Amino acid sequence: MEAPDEASHAGSLKEKIKAIEQIDEKVVGYLLERIGSDVRLLVATDHATPLSMRTHYACPVPFAVFQKGQRQGPGSAYDEQCGGRVFTGEQMVTFFLKGSQS
Repeated sequence: MEAPDEASHAGSLKEKIKAIEQIDEKVVGYLLERIGSDVRLLVATDHATPLSMRTHYACPVPFAVFQKGQRQGPGSAYDEQCGGRVFTGEQMVTFFLKGSQS
């Protein structure tokens, strides 16, 4: 799923939004319709590619954890400032598996 990254390299906000919406509809939406309440999903990216820079940038990236019937955090929006915490990779995996930060 490289389309958002490629759109960022090209500096196209319109194409980046379109790519993210397509992933949300065709991948995330598809999974959410079919999973049971015992399945937890972690959605993350491997790196940031800001439109303003048009190149990869080493910084913390946002992630989301979802499980049907469970609500953690504000749940109203998802963006770079959502949550306000920075996790190491190990902490993110622990949070995903156990639901808490060690």
